[in-house]
Amino acid sequence: MLYQPFCVKEMWDTWMYYRNGIHHLFTLHRADSSNWDGISLATSTDGVCFQDRGIVLSKPAEAAWLGSGAVWPYENGYVMNYSLEIEGTQRICFAVSP
Repeated sequence: MLYQPFCVKEMWDTWMYYRNGIHHLFTLHRADSSNWDGISLATSTDGVCFQDRGIVLSKPAEAAWLGSGAVWPYENGYVMNYSLEIEGTQRICFAVSP
């Protein structure tokens, strides 16, 4: 598998979530700043050829960086945990999506 998000300069940690025949590939990325500043998503039905879905989460301006996480089903959608450093403290955060 070769994959490079089109909207970012560099990517780091990656994790996958598979459900209903679709591989969801999440990548921590550096788009505009010198620190890790977002998470991108790509999807695939065969686990080899991925279609870039773009940025799904960007760090808030007050955070120094954004860290990678994991995804799992929750009620009628999904939840993703990730971390932020704000004022020298690492915070564990959650995002929910349908």
